[in-house]
Amino acid sequence: MSAEKCQLYVALRLIIAFAIVIMRLYIIISLLLSFGFNTVCADEYPTLETDKARIDWWLQRAMEIVNEKRDSALIYTKKAYSESKRTGYEAGEAEGAKLLGTNEMYNSNYEKASEYYKEAIAYYKQQNDLKKLADLYTLEGIKNGMQNKSALALDWFLKALSLSEQVKDDANVADLNFKIGIIYGQVEDYENALAYQQKAIDYGEETSNKKLLMAAYGNMGMLLGQKEDYKQSLVALRKAKALTMEIGNVRNLPNVYLNLGNVFRETGQYDSSRLYLNQALQIYTKAAYPLGIAGSANALADLYLRERKYDSVFAYARQSLALAEQFKDRDLQYQNNYFLIRAYLAKSNYKEASGLIEGLLALRDSVDENRSEAIVERTRLSYELDQKNSSISALEAENKAKTMQRNLLLAGSAGGIIFTMVVFLGFYKIRKKNRQLRAQKENLQELNSVKDKLFSVLSHDLRSPLSGMLGVLPLMESKLLTEEEEKEMLGSLRMSASNTLETLDNLLMWGSSQMKNDGPVTEHVNVREVSLRAVALYNNVATQKGVTVVNSIGEECIARFDSNQLEFIVRNLLANAIKFSYKDQQVELRGRCADGRIVLEVEDHGTGMTEEALKNLFDPQKKERKKGTSGESGVGLGLTLISEFLAKNGGTISATSTPGRGTCFTVIVPGT
Repeated sequence: MSAEKCQLYVALRLIIAFAIVIMRLYIIISLLLSFGFNTVCADEYPTLETDKARIDWWLQRAMEIVNEKRDSALIYTKKAYSESKRTGYEAGEAEGAKLLGTNEMYNSNYEKASEYYKEAIAYYKQQNDLKKLADLYTLEGIKNGMQNKSALALDWFLKALSLSEQVKDDANVADLNFKIGIIYGQVEDYENALAYQQKAIDYGEETSNKKLLMAAYGNMGMLLGQKEDYKQSLVALRKAKALTMEIGNVRNLPNVYLNLGNVFRETGQYDSSRLYLNQALQIYTKAAYPLGIAGSANALADLYLRERKYDSVFAYARQSLALAEQFKDRDLQYQNNYFLIRAYLAKSNYKEASGLIEGLLALRDSVDENRSEAIVERTRLSYELDQKNSSISALEAENKAKTMQRNLLLAGSAGGIIFTMVVFLGFYKIRKKNRQLRAQKENLQELNSVKDKLFSVLSHDLRSPLSGMLGVLPLMESKLLTEEEEKEMLGSLRMSASNTLETLDNLLMWGSSQMKNDGPVTEHVNVREVSLRAVALYNNVATQKGVTVVNSIGEECIARFDSNQLEFIVRNLLANAIKFSYKDQQVELRGRCADGRIVLEVEDHGTGMTEEALKNLFDPQKKERKKGTSGESGVGLGLTLISEFLAKNGGTISATSTPGRGTCFTVIVPGT
């Protein structure tokens, strides 16, 4: 073989060897890539042959990771939903709609959530899948509960409860008892709320259902905290915390921490409160849950206000306020603005405080409206329950009567006489039950009307002094006052603002006790101090009208009365006296001890009343409503409430009046 051929042969062998090596590398790399592809993409494209199997896997995966990786779970759900629509897989589409609706609900997109739920409900009704329908009805109940639509939420939960009982799903029955308890808590019906929570706890204890126990103890702790039973609240919340840690339920942990922080704050244990509230905020922030962040920041603002750490109040109240404005939570907006005003006043920043007061007033009207709506919801809820129970009782009675009728007809003529008597008694009982229901309905409607008017009075009781404060601020900003005049007016404004906010606290506390139907809390009350606070509150209003308030109530006047209710009485009588006084006249507050009782007199020199008006003064149906001497208006319920408070505390009220000359109210209350 020639040298050239030898070289060519060697070259060919090298090329072939190199090609073999390349081919082997290609095979190895292909295998590795294939293995790697399956490993990396298994989550998105599992090795399943059919579209249906792949969609089911995506939905299952989404449910598995939704608590830890919400964004990833949403991607899987959307993919499953769109593929189900494309391939006509109705079961996957329904399940995807359910998951997407739940995601929209927790992002407060309630209308979009309803659209998804409606789609899923239609499919499961067609399939007669009672278990799935119960789940969707439960989600609808949760959605309405999140919107404070308590009666609608209860209706959905009762539908779900009925289906769960049909399929003998005891675990879901217990869970629905838990949720119904939450609805009662929303309308502050704590007796029923705690009773339903206890039902859930009883089932959880019987079946060792730790997840249900965790949730029920957590909600019971929150309800007891709202009832101000802080000792029992801590017992329940600590059980919830222990179960949460045992189960490892990260999602529930910040809820427990938030409630623990609130209870510790209310009991003055500020270090413990700060620890738990900060932990709650950190977890909510990491989970990107805006409602939780807003609630935790609001709770921290409240805590730092009590600790007088005003810079922290500003930071957390503003953080919570920004989120509250996004999802239009009026109650949370109101609370945060209130905290900011308190902090500004404490730092003598009156300009910023005054800038927020007008907004606070507007929010307060909205909050009062929301509370009135909550009362309406509670009334409607109670009435609907009564109707449902009545319907059930009527059906049972009807079935029983029909059975009895059949048996009696077989018994002959003697049985016929007995049957007639039974039917007669049945009709009598039904008519009696209907009368009771009508009476209860009228009572609930009357209660609702009184509560609505009550909140109107609370609004009126603060509007006048705050309006007076706002009237002074433009004068101060005009720079037309001397330094001495400005200093004097600042002192007056600061005192008026402080007294107004203190009154707001008292009114909120008092309104809360009214909502809970608590009786009066009798204690020793210094009437002189009560009258001084009332005079300070309305001093600006009186000055603007040119009315002088003369207070001659002595320190010896000590009453045995509910302090909040007595303050309301004195404030209301003083406000009315100023309202109906002529310019440059006096309003006199007098007090004396007589036979173990305190006699208070509030006299004005104003428009007075006719004999007819005086006769109907304490009758809300016949009472004549008229405007004050400067056009002031009112809701006309103040004197009715005063009469109610005096009756509860063993006091009386009377009035004398002369048209054009003035009116004198005399209040007699128990002394010490």
